[in-house]
Amino acid sequence: MDSVDIIERFNTTYSVEQILIKNNYEKKGENRFLSPHSQTKTPGVIILEDGTIYSHHAADLLGDGHSHDAFDVARILEANGDWKTAFNNARSDLGIPLVTYKKPIDVRAFKFYHASEAIEQATAPKWVIKGIAEEDSLVGVFGPAKSGKSFVTVDMACCVATGKDYHDRRSKEGLVLYLAGEGHRGLSRRLLAWEMVNDTKLKNSKLHYSERGVQILDDLDAEMMRNEALTIQDTYGEPPKLVIVDTLARNFGPGNENSTEDMNRWIANIDRFIREEFRCCVVLVHHTGHGHLARGRGSSVLPAALDWEYSVSKNDEELEWSLDLEQTLVKDGRPFTPMRFLFQETEFHHLLDEDGLPTTSGALVTGFYEKIKKENKLFPKQQELMDAFYSVYNRKLEETKQNDTNADDVFVTQEELSGQCDFDISDQKKAMLRDKRLIEVRPDKFIPPKKKVFV
Repeated sequence: MDSVDIIERFNTTYSVEQILIKNNYEKKGENRFLSPHSQTKTPGVIILEDGTIYSHHAADLLGDGHSHDAFDVARILEANGDWKTAFNNARSDLGIPLVTYKKPIDVRAFKFYHASEAIEQATAPKWVIKGIAEEDSLVGVFGPAKSGKSFVTVDMACCVATGKDYHDRRSKEGLVLYLAGEGHRGLSRRLLAWEMVNDTKLKNSKLHYSERGVQILDDLDAEMMRNEALTIQDTYGEPPKLVIVDTLARNFGPGNENSTEDMNRWIANIDRFIREEFRCCVVLVHHTGHGHLARGRGSSVLPAALDWEYSVSKNDEELEWSLDLEQTLVKDGRPFTPMRFLFQETEFHHLLDEDGLPTTSGALVTGFYEKIKKENKLFPKQQELMDAFYSVYNRKLEETKQNDTNADDVFVTQEELSGQCDFDISDQKKAMLRDKRLIEVRPDKFIPPKKKVFV
């Protein structure tokens, strides 16, 4: 039944009067009605000779300067003027099957959306790792060489692939693809170490790694990677939830990462062949530049494209080393509290070298984060002053040890310091006292902040 037939059948079945009364219009006399929105309380809706109505009420929805039949009155009052809704309402009233209207294909090459559409489409984050990695996003993890970046991302990959919490942060179990561009032998040992430290087997996990890096700038190579990922997706019946690109340099391809043009193309291919294809979280592992430890090396296009960014820094200590994971970029909200990981070494006694010694590796365990105060680098004259101070101080300390005298009485005088330096030490001394690199215990007598005492 077409639209014209529905209108005719509706108008035959229902009168204008019935529709008006149904919508709270009050009948006044033989052919007049009072609108429920009337301010004057004058019945200004009139039934004309042809059975249609005309409204004189300015505040009335029907008062648009046109006459209306029963279907039109129902369309305006009950369907908010929408024709498709009005036709299905009429079908329902007449006992006719409803029609599902398909959204027309939008052939416009470019369009603007209204702000209300963005608001209606707003959704809560779909976390891969709570507060750290979100679905359909680009995440950067950068740090100096040998700082432990891969230990961090291997840990993330294993947690998501097994559904294990990532250091007290909930992870969502799913398929993980690891584009391993370097260190395959090291990767296998790190996976083995992760199993041992976390007491969790990876045999039945959803973790897969590549046999080599992918030249992302090469469309053919990127497409082959994408097709292999689709095959794995079919096997599991689910798309990848997390893809880790380790490292950017070894998965870049024929181009220059310092080039704005090449980096733009590289990010476009990451989007095209991975993120947009699978709507997954993509983690990009990247090195810092020489002399620029606060950001990843290469074109500034990269950080501008990221949704989240983290720096990895290694803390060298005498007995053990740790690393810190700090958020350096977040587009919505505040960065999380930095995390510290301790390196737990493991030994594989079933993997012995030619001398019969076990192979070693390790994995990360949760540590307690405490910001390490980094001392400012000394200027040349300040360094010369401190070298002179410790030269005199250590000599005097050694003398007390040999003479079995009290080390508490050891200090360096200003005269002794001046005799060791060929410049006026006044300004340098003030700076060292201000920074608490020297302590003045008496006028012109100095000791180090942590005094050495022989016991």
